[in-house]
Amino acid sequence: MPIYAFQCKACGKRFEQLETVKQHDQHTERCPKCGSIEIEHLIIDINVQTSKKT
Repeated sequence: MPIYAFQCKACGKRFEQLETVKQHDQHTERCPKCGSIEIEHLIIDINVQTSKKT
């Protein structure tokens, strides 16, 4: 499951949430600090490692 990053527009809290793609498409995320649904999706860097050398 992917980890999504968000920032609350009401209180400014940044948080990450592990959820399925289906859950993410339903837009049910809430701020864990203030409970607001006014949140924005953040773009974050990812690090991918493989066992093969390229």
